[in-house]
Amino acid sequence: MTLGGILFLVLLLIALIVFGYLVAVSAKRWGVVHTILLCVLFIECWVFLFFAAGVQTTRVRYTRDAFKNKEQAEQALQQTATLLYGNFEVDSVNLDAVVPAKGLLQRATADRGRVWRQVNFIQASGAGYQ
Repeated sequence: MTLGGILFLVLLLIALIVFGYLVAVSAKRWGVVHTILLCVLFIECWVFLFFAAGVQTTRVRYTRDAFKNKEQAEQALQQTATLLYGNFEVDSVNLDAVVPAKGLLQRATADRGRVWRQVNFIQASGAGYQ
């Protein structure tokens, strides 16, 4: 059990002792109905506190999970950008990434087309040509 749990149980014990003392002191002037209603009210308050503590525990857990998921999403975005565009701090021509490799392929394709457009067939006769 953690320190917070122990302190909570100590506070619960102190509250029960104070409540018992107040009921004993005031029972002389009150009737049975008042004492029973006061006991029911005390129990309802503690039930509400237990439910509120459960909600707080769940909220803390979900907040921690949301923070962790946000960090993972930011890391995934950074990794995606590195995979797409590469790391230009290391090498200006990084062919490990998608965008630079695609650009190089398009330039090679364009150069290939230029070469074939400027070809002049000289002495193309029979099986051989120059």
